[in-house]
Amino acid sequence: MGIAHHQPTTLIVYHNALLKVTLKEVIFMAKSKYKRRADGRKEATIRIDGKRIHVYGYTDLEIELQKEELIKASHDGTLYVDKVTTFREWSGKWLELTRPNRSVNTMKMYDSSVAKLDALLGDYLLSALKTSDLQLALNQYADNPRTQEILYITLGQIYSKAIAEEMIVKNPCMNLEKVKYKAPEKRSLTDAEKDAVERAELKTSDRILLDLLYYCGLRRGEVLALSRGQFDLKKWTVKVDAAIVFVTDSRSERKPMPKTEAGFRTIPIPSPIRDRITEYLSELDGMYLFTKQDGSFVTHNSYASLWKRILLAVNAAAGGVNYYDKAKRKTLMQINAIPGLTAHVFRHNYCTMLYYAGVPVKDAQYLMGHANPMTTLSIYTHLDQMNTSSAELLENYLTGT
Repeated sequence: MGIAHHQPTTLIVYHNALLKVTLKEVIFMAKSKYKRRADGRKEATIRIDGKRIHVYGYTDLEIELQKEELIKASHDGTLYVDKVTTFREWSGKWLELTRPNRSVNTMKMYDSSVAKLDALLGDYLLSALKTSDLQLALNQYADNPRTQEILYITLGQIYSKAIAEEMIVKNPCMNLEKVKYKAPEKRSLTDAEKDAVERAELKTSDRILLDLLYYCGLRRGEVLALSRGQFDLKKWTVKVDAAIVFVTDSRSERKPMPKTEAGFRTIPIPSPIRDRITEYLSELDGMYLFTKQDGSFVTHNSYASLWKRILLAVNAAAGGVNYYDKAKRKTLMQINAIPGLTAHVFRHNYCTMLYYAGVPVKDAQYLMGHANPMTTLSIYTHLDQMNTSSAELLENYLTGT
């Protein structure tokens, strides 16, 4: 049996730490392999992942230890992790990067979410936060599934961008849990609302706007961007190729494209509104169908006033009660007979009409401007389920009816 030979060791003090090193290592430290710089430090370079990294230290041992730490960090995936940026600093920058490409309403949602998250996580280092930390933050809103859902989405966006910027290497959002949230079902117009829309006393421009929402299924931004040149009164079609985007509450822009590429489409103008459309276009002074009084594009604030005016008129026609508040100097609803009536309800109603008219789902997808065919199919499938139950289908099959 051979006898194991052990290198003799000695103790040295390095940076106030007691290290056990071999005689060979002591000799190595005595014989410097790195040149000293003018500032007294030594410099070495190491290549990791194809990148040249400079290492500095006053002794060879200090440099060697740093090199070992870099190699270990590379293996652990933590080499390039940002170690100075707080969650609040990064969430603020993320908002700045995101704002130009999102609508006013979307950014209001993000601003509110980030404020809530900053209150809980803002002072911690972005890279130091773990899944458990984020989970505890989400748990604060467990009794409000919708808010928790939005916070969950916001966290995912914030950390995905941080990974893209190489500030972190692992996404702590991957295994987060949240309360199941079921979004309210999109609805069509009720029969009472349809009747009220037809009977409501509206300004001519408001009537035309509702006509285009109701009978053409346009998105709000698409309607507000319409110009006289998009109408072909010989073929009775309207071409969708632009949209109004609310940049801020008081500023909007007309973008030369709809929401998605699928939004480019030509929609038939049904006979019930042809005469009104023709008359409105013939009396139109400018190029655009809907503008503010000074001729500029409708903004978020002006649209809110416009839609409130429409809702008051439809509410009165539906049997609701409006009243004038002297203190606030505006008309308000005392009894709301049309709760939840939005422009999107009209759009969903248009898709419902396509279904009942027997329009194939592929054609309906085109007319709706849906980028994902599943969006249209889900509406059609839901309507199928509402109209015919499995029991009825089986009964019809068995009885031959």
